[in-house]
Amino acid sequence: MREKGFLVLLVILMLFTVTGCNSKKEIVKDATSAYLDEYGGEVTDSKIDKYDGSMPENHIIMISYILNSKDMEYELDEYKDLYLIFLTNEKGEERAVVYVDGEIILPDDN
Repeated sequence: MREKGFLVLLVILMLFTVTGCNSKKEIVKDATSAYLDEYGGEVTDSKIDKYDGSMPENHIIMISYILNSKDMEYELDEYKDLYLIFLTNEKGEERAVVYVDGEIILPDDN
């Protein structure tokens, strides 16, 4: 009986892992794909920073600006899952992309 309970628990944990939050690696992959679809070229490097109390102020401002430019809520505490991703292209240019609650947000190209 304990083996059955353990097996059920294991299956539940596996399902949660598979259907749960995206990993940072998946988020960067999605951001890279969205970036390439929009701008083309090649992404040569990436960095990801999760929004939390220790995020640098300039990163917080950058996220707020990108979200506000898309008419989205810029109060960052309103979101459950929020990341700032920096993608570097083959020319060495770095571009910030936001991941918010399962959606990739590209900045306006101004």
